[in-house]
This record gives sequence, structure tokens and C-alpha cells, in this order.
Amino acid sequence: KPTGQSLKKTPFIMSDRTMLNIAYKECLQACEELQEQVTKKRQELQNDTFQTEFSQKKVRSDFRIRRTLSGHYGKIYAIHWSLNNETGICSASQDGKLMIWNGHTE
Repeated sequence: KPTGQSLKKTPFIMSDRTMLNIAYKECLQACEELQEQVTKKRQELQNDTFQTEFSQKKVRSDFRIRRTLSGHYGKIYAIHWSLNNETGICSASQDGKLMIWNGHTE
């Protein structure tokens, strides 16, 4: 029968399975907390007057192609207007290129 003295000196080693179970439970708890935060944030956004009024408005759907910018060889996955230049456009594609365009002349 071990004494209290010998228990203090013996290191407690957790098995890999025990450590995985603990990590799994911690991850589940973290996921549940994140789900609660997302649900709470969605409810806040739904209660927002501006968001509700905006979502009820019809979006203009009479868009048409005015100009085609060619130069990328892969699919374009991002495009942004310039903050400093009202005619500047930046696009990024899967071919690894980041291209800067002038919206009036290109």
C-alpha cells in the first residue's frame, strides 16, 4: 500500500487516450461557446433597424457588362476598388497575379 509520501514523488503520466479525450472535450466546449457567440451576434444583427430596412429593399438587378478586363490566366477570386483613387481597381487571381487597373482607360 503506497504512502502519501511515495505518491508525491511518483509522477502521474496520462495515457495518449486520456490526453486526447481531454483535448476533445475542451474543443467541444470551445465550439459550443463559439456557436453561442455566433447565435447571439446574429440575433443582434437581426434586431438592428438599419440591417432590417436594408434587407427589405430590392437590389437593382439591371446590371450590364460595360467593359471586360483581360489579363489574368486563372480564375479571379478578389477584386477591390482603390481607396485613394476613384478609378483604380485591383484584382487577384489563381494564376498568382495581382493586377492594378484604371477603370476609365483599361
